[in-house]
Parts: sequence; structure tokens; C-alpha cells
Amino acid sequence: MKKGYFSLFLLTFTALVVLGVLSCKKTEIVETTTSDVNIVGYLDKQPDSFSLFRQILDRTETSSFLNAYGAYTCFAPTNSGVRKYLTLIGASSVEAADLNTLKDMVRLHLLEDTIYTGSFTDGKLPVITMYGQYLVTSVENAGGSSTYVVNRQAAVTKSNVKTGNGIIHVIDNVLLPATKTIAQQLADKPEYSIFVQALQATGFYTRLNTVSSNPADRWLTVFAESNQALADSGITSYTQLRAKYSQTGNPLNSNDSLNMYVAYHISGGLKFLGDIIGTATHETLLPQEVVSIKLIDQDVVINQDVFNGVLEIGVTIDRAKSDRAATNGVFP
Repeated sequence: MKKGYFSLFLLTFTALVVLGVLSCKKTEIVETTTSDVNIVGYLDKQPDSFSLFRQILDRTETSSFLNAYGAYTCFAPTNSGVRKYLTLIGASSVEAADLNTLKDMVRLHLLEDTIYTGSFTDGKLPVITMYGQYLVTSVENAGGSSTYVVNRQAAVTKSNVKTGNGIIHVIDNVLLPATKTIAQQLADKPEYSIFVQALQATGFYTRLNTVSSNPADRWLTVFAESNQALADSGITSYTQLRAKYSQTGNPLNSNDSLNMYVAYHISGGLKFLGDIIGTATHETLLPQEVVSIKLIDQDVVINQDVFNGVLEIGVTIDRAKSDRAATNGVFP
């Protein structure tokens, strides 16, 4: 009897093992983190839109790392935008363009992080480009629709395209880097001629014309006063400005009121409008003196405060002419 039970048990166990082997499936192991194509793969799928940008990536030897693992944001210009860019730099084709110029162009369009449009503000992006300059975003409204604009140079036509190694924002023009200092940009604008003369007389022009190799000292922000703004205060020439403020007769003297006037218009650090609005006060190069900021409706107003019950009307920043990026800072 016991022998019969043992035979039955052995037969049952053998059948179960055979069934287990027959029903076993091979498990497929997924070795990639995503099934999305990488940035290069996405561009390759749309040659009608990005073939010229792809040529630039190949020529600058950027394709390899943009087709590998990573986390990038790429502002990808369309073919029409690249054609306009090639015309601007005087190149008949991608191959005819200066290689270093193309390398700088590519680096300005890449960030080493994934930045969605949710991080776009009226100001600089939170991550610097691989070129070493920040991109500035804003929103333009026309015909009842809103469009993201980058560096006041290119509109975003398609955003937040997710790839295996980052994000793509499609833009209709190539972005151009800032190539001049704050001092040079102001000097190029006749409407700031009086303020520029004051910068030169006080020695601050040299500082604003220097790109420091020390990142802590590189960036400056200038609250520049236009000739019209000065005229509204009754000053129509540098001679009048100096007569009003330079009590020592030597504007280079840090204790001279004209020197202090100019120092009060400069703040350390890179501060676009979004940064300025986000902080109530900003230190200036004039020791222990700050400018105050208020957002009144849609206006950004400097130094509008109440003293002893009296409202002192501030100065409104011209937002349309602000956020002018330079190689060493910005002037709002």
C-alpha cells in the first residue's frame, strides 16, 4: 500500500515539473531608460525641418554626445532660420561657415539640464547655456495668441518635445550671443550719451567694459538713465549733470557726488527683470545704498516709497527696452 502511494506521488511530482518547464517564458530585460529617441534621432526624423541644423551638429562634432545618455535642453532652429543665419554671417553653406562660429552657435542653443516651458519667466532661464551666457525668455501676444520668445530673437514654434536624453524647443531663428560689453552697448546708443559721459568721467566705463575671468566679479547690472529721463529732471547735457552732482570737481573721487550717483546706478550680479521683480531691494556699488523695487500693476517701479507720510514717486523701468544682455551683464 505504501509502495502504491509513493509511486503515485512520484508520478504527480514528475508531471508538475514537466508542466512547469513547458509553461516557462523567457523574460525580456529592458536595458534602456526610455524608448524615446534621443535629440539627434528626433532631428533625423524630420529632415525637412532640421537637416541644416543636423549638418551643423555633425560639422561641430556635437552629434555624438547629443545622441548619447544625458539630460539636455536643445533650442533647435528650423531650416529657414538656419538659412537666414548663414546669410547673416556671410556663408553660402554650412561647410563654408567658420567652424568656431558654428561651435559657439551650437553651445548657445544647448543647456545641460531639462528645462520645460514651465520654467520660462520674464527673464533669464535658471540654467546657463554651454556657451556661458544666459538665455532670456518672454511672452509676446499678437492676434489673440501668445508665443514664447527667446532673447527677443526667436519664437518658440513647438515646445517641450521629450526625447530620450532631454527636451527640444523648436525655434524659428538662430539665437545670437551677446558680443559687446555693457559699456560698449550703451555707447552704441545715442539716447544714453549723457549717462555714458558720466560713466567715462567717473571711471566706471572701464569697469563696465571689462569681462572678468572671475565668475563672482563678471556680472553687473546697470540701471541706465536715458537722455529723455534726465531731460524730464531738467538735465539736457553732461555739463549740467556734472554741475549738479560733482561737488569736488573730480568725478574720479569716490567721495564725489557724481561718482556716487553713477555707483548708485550699478548693482553686482546678473539681474534680469524677473530677478529684479523677485527681490524688494538690490544693493548697489555705492556702499550701504540700495534701490527698492515695486511691481505696480504691470509696471516695475524703482524707489517709490513713503517717507514721513509723503509719497515719493519712483521711476518706471521701460520693460520693452530692458533685459539687454551683454558679455559682462545686463542693463534694464
